[in-house]
Amino acid sequence: MITGAVEVDVRKRRTFDVICAGEPLWQTSQRPGAPSAHAALLDVSKMLAKRGIAVGLATVLGDDKLGRSSRQELAAIGIDVGAVKLASVASDFAIVDAAGGQSLLGSESRDDAALEVPKAWGSQVLLLSGLSATTSRLAAFCKAARRARRDGTLVVLDLAGSLRHWMDREPKVLSMLLREADVVRSSFIDLAMIGLSAADVRRSMRSDATLVINDVDGTVATGTFGEVKAKSFEPPIDPRRYAECCTAAICAELAKPRAGGETPSGRWHRILAHEASMLAASS
Repeated sequence: MITGAVEVDVRKRRTFDVICAGEPLWQTSQRPGAPSAHAALLDVSKMLAKRGIAVGLATVLGDDKLGRSSRQELAAIGIDVGAVKLASVASDFAIVDAAGGQSLLGSESRDDAALEVPKAWGSQVLLLSGLSATTSRLAAFCKAARRARRDGTLVVLDLAGSLRHWMDREPKVLSMLLREADVVRSSFIDLAMIGLSAADVRRSMRSDATLVINDVDGTVATGTFGEVKAKSFEPPIDPRRYAECCTAAICAELAKPRAGGETPSGRWHRILAHEASMLAASS
């Protein structure tokens, strides 16, 4: 699980633009030249690092060929992998998910492997990604989010769904975590797999938080500023890849100081316009 800190020696504090934390939910890729297996948490981390953003990654990977090679690849592009742990593999799997009929494959690390954001780490933005319905993991995400908010960090929740993790599970367990997020990104496909509607998510969020939804037509951000829309890419790309570009754009822009005189609506127009640059970083 993810654990927090109470006191930190400021001389040893490590500060990032974005800390990416969570569970890698592995998928196959059908894109030419792309890795055969990828996970949103790792993909977004790579996009950010390739744009010159300081990234710290906290996750648990399987102690196998895929896990070890992934950690080496992440470190090679400048991501701090000091909080990436390797755990013994509990199971291998190959499943078909509802999102585009894509096969999922990979290795799951054991549940008792602790996922921890180091006490000395701080950031402008904390991205939480890779949710499952396991109560202990959701509670750990909540603790990490609360600690981040106490430190003045913006919390972005990537609410991606997987039938494997949410079938026959109660989606209401997410309500406490949704309450802690400053920004929630999801899609109608993700929400359908989890068993929630956009209205359900909005009711659980704080009134000053922003909900970002992707669909085939583009992205819509709603908050106290009203509604901001951005059209999807032309030509269209894989929905999962589009969602990753959106998540990366949100984290990258929120890590920057707000421009003088910029309105909340203007800021979100700028954030959504940044999706295209993240697409280039994903290639």
